[in-house]
Amino acid sequence: MVLTHRPTNVTGQASERRSQIENQQKALKRLRVNLALEVRSAEQGEFAPSELWRQRCPQTRIIINPDHADFAALLAEALDVLAYRHAQFTHSAEQLACTSSQLRKFLRLEPRAWQLVNQWRKQYGLPVLE
Repeated sequence: MVLTHRPTNVTGQASERRSQIENQQKALKRLRVNLALEVRSAEQGEFAPSELWRQRCPQTRIIINPDHADFAALLAEALDVLAYRHAQFTHSAEQLACTSSQLRKFLRLEPRAWQLVNQWRKQYGLPVLE
């Protein structure tokens, strides 16, 4: 099962399940994460945090796991802010009302997001984070 977001041509794919419905659900989840990784919104980066982010980040702690339906939306928001803030964690975390360590921990839930942020940091002459 391959799902494609036509405006961006970003895809999500799944074929490991026997059930077509399960593969479709898995492909949709992957599509959403792929969109979060590939599509940036400068407006979202400037005006974050959203109400969803505030609900999932009470008292500076991000409460989400990668299997939750909100994960891709939160990942996109975090990446939008980091892109807007030139991959600087301190300023991004302040804007998102969380700690830098919470933001790093959240991004590490999706290794491709962590790699993306490190690519940005390289572009801006910042040290790569382990």
